[in-house]
Parts: sequence; structure tokens; C-alpha cells
Amino acid sequence: MEGNAPLLVIVDAANVVGSVPDGWWRDRRGAAERLRDRLAADGVPGRAGP
Repeated sequence: MEGNAPLLVIVDAANVVGSVPDGWWRDRRGAAERLRDRLAADGVPGRAGP
């Protein structure tokens, strides 16, 4: 992969959100949005930057 090529990350959000029994099933959309927002803010583990 080229050094300046954009990174494409595919996340199986249902499995990531469902891996922690924190009541996500009461607000599935909210859980997916929180995951999206966290990935956008914190970035992808193992990669620098958001």
C-alpha cells in the first residue's frame, strides 16, 4: 500500500457493539453512533491519528 493512500477500514459494528453487555440493545442506533464517533475521534487502534 502506498504511504499516502487513504486507509479504508471496515468495521463489523454489530459484533463490536455486541461484545460488551452494557445495555446497547436498548438503543442500537445510539450504540452504533457512539462507536462511529469514538473511531472518528480516537482513530483506529495501531494507527496514528484520527
